[in-house]
Amino acid sequence: MESMVTRVGEIWPNKNIVPIPDEVLIGYSILGSYEASREGNYTWIDEIMGYVAEEQNLEFREDVRKLTVGTVDKYLGYIEANPNKTRFTVLWCTEEYQPV
Repeated sequence: MESMVTRVGEIWPNKNIVPIPDEVLIGYSILGSYEASREGNYTWIDEIMGYVAEEQNLEFREDVRKLTVGTVDKYLGYIEANPNKTRFTVLWCTEEYQPV
């Protein structure tokens, strides 16, 4: 059976991509309690994203980096404050969304 993994090189076949300074290729944010993060409740997410980096031949904490932990507003604030600095984002929703 063939691998179902899509590699970054398949998305961008040109290997000579010019990096953007301070760019994050894959950023991830955890929508959930900051306190739970400090207690280590989200380490499994870091492990999965580390695996994604490894499978894509990327550097974890360089190319694949955690952006925020907290509310959706914190995530959106990061994106607004850092335009064009993240190519892809993954949102991990660990709690029910509570609109403001």
